Amino acid sequence: GWRLRVFDKDLKPIGGFGQAPDTTKAPGPFDLFGPRDGVIDSQGNLWVTDTGNDRIQVYTLGGQYVRTVGSSGSGPGQFDEPVGLSIGPDGAIYVADMFNRRVEVLNPDGSFRSQFPVEGWGGQEVNDKPYLRVLKDGRVAVSLPALNIVRIYSSAGAVVGTINPTDEPLSRPYGIVETAGGKLWIVEGGSGRLRLFDIP
Repeated sequence: GWRLRVFDKDLKPIGGFGQAPDTTKAPGPFDLFGPRDGVIDSQGNLWVTDTGNDRIQVYTLGGQYVRTVGSSGSGPGQFDEPVGLSIGPDGAIYVADMFNRRVEVLNPDGSFRSQFPVEGWGGQEVNDKPYLRVLKDGRVAVSLPALNIVRIYSSAGAVVGTINPTDEPLSRPYGIVETAGGKLWIVEGGSGRLRLFDIP
């Protein structure tokens, strides 16, 4: 639908904004080409991966445009098919930069901080869209839909664990949420269900 929709705590729709992009010209602030994920920062602003436009758009929850973060490319602060977003405990923004095969970490103001590679990202299939979640202990859980696994990385980018059940394998894992008790809910797109795992 090329849109963002806002709901109240009872899931009643209270607003929305965004429009289909006009690909014959440079995208405007509300032209969204496959928005994939969104997070709310400490200032109450909504950060959205505008995947097809290789950028992150920042809005107020009331739908006012704040700024654009990033541009197309493979350099620091650039993106090629950004998908998942997560916010770290210090306000840093973590981006699943799919075709660049990396997690990019941005400062709260949107400037580049760091990056680390993710082996297994970069596939061209439309359903191979990865998400990520910064865990309470600072590690980063990353989904790899094409490989049917979720990896846990240290904050420095070292692989420190893998969720890959052999008795009942994951099927296109997408979204990830950590529970208050320190477990991990994983959305399985291939089987249309949620599964709960201990975090390795």
